[in-house]
Amino acid sequence: VLAIPPAWTDVWISPDADGHIQATGRDQRGRKQYRYHQHWAEERDGVKYSSLIAFAESLPELRRQIDVDLRRHGLPLERVVAAIVWLLDNTMIRVGNAAYARDNKSFGLTTLRDRHVDIKGSSLRFAFIGKSGKEWRLKLVDRRIAKVVRGAQDLP
Repeated sequence: VLAIPPAWTDVWISPDADGHIQATGRDQRGRKQYRYHQHWAEERDGVKYSSLIAFAESLPELRRQIDVDLRRHGLPLERVVAAIVWLLDNTMIRVGNAAYARDNKSFGLTTLRDRHVDIKGSSLRFAFIGKSGKEWRLKLVDRRIAKVVRGAQDLP
């Protein structure tokens, strides 16, 4: 049974009962949404989980590289990216995107503003609204991360 949300507009239904995309439509905010065939979703999930295993196997090397890059001086791209990945790994803050920050006033790691992070010494306090209106309040202590974030805040 194909369930299409009643609020969708511009609905398209596949003429092929076995097609991997069964229907598309626009939600109330105008975003294109998709309904997939159950067999396609199962196959896609299998691929997704097998790639997750490969990612998990690469984590130790990734973490070693983060440690190396966080030791760099100044604010080279490698050090900034290492700090972001370290924060993703250790805080579970979502990445975020500019459209959500602009349209919803909800933020993620890459869209945080100076006002969302307070730094005192090596202590960082995060306070912001994330996806789905979730309020984030988080404190962590890490000298290297504090230096990178402070350096980014000092940029014009």
